[in-house]
Amino acid sequence: MLRAIQRATEYRARIAKDIKNAVRVHLIDTCGDSSPSSIQEYVDLLLENGKARYMWKTTDLESLTGTFEGLFLAPYIIAGISSHLEMTAGLPDELTVSTYPQGALALATVAAERALKGWVNGRDTIGEDLSNKKNEEFSETLWGTATKTVMTSIKKISAKKWQKILSAVTEAIPQVHSTPKLCKAASVDTEDARALAYEPNSD
Repeated sequence: MLRAIQRATEYRARIAKDIKNAVRVHLIDTCGDSSPSSIQEYVDLLLENGKARYMWKTTDLESLTGTFEGLFLAPYIIAGISSHLEMTAGLPDELTVSTYPQGALALATVAAERALKGWVNGRDTIGEDLSNKKNEEFSETLWGTATKTVMTSIKKISAKKWQKILSAVTEAIPQVHSTPKLCKAASVDTEDARALAYEPNSD
């Protein structure tokens, strides 16, 4: 039992670490590494209450049409799914389920939110203050509600949309082919922007 708990903790920690690195790369690529004020402004927009812009590849502010595009295709979210598949590739058949990794996508999405919140001052502060370590953990206690809220949106993803997500992951790690399911359902605030996020199929 303790071994299983340890493995679950290591799994969450690996996803959080890889996404933290991917967020850093994305912010520097987007804003430059010598402009904390630009990073702060950009992160504030991504995390703006009621928008959940960080969940999209292209936000309403970046799109030429003023619409959101590429739900769950932000590069740091793709990095999280890639981590999941790298860790679960090669599992015995009896431990895999042939369906979409909904739980992993939920974890990756909220891990991205956590990582971005570490940049609200224009630089990464996660892990900087050891006295605040408990409040920065990527734990079920701190992020369980957010994970369940995001799952509401994930349950609405069509097969066509899943193929887009998994194709993006395949480009990142072409050697990975398995997609075990790690799904967890729950009742949440259905008016939360993270629960309302949806993108219809498009060519």
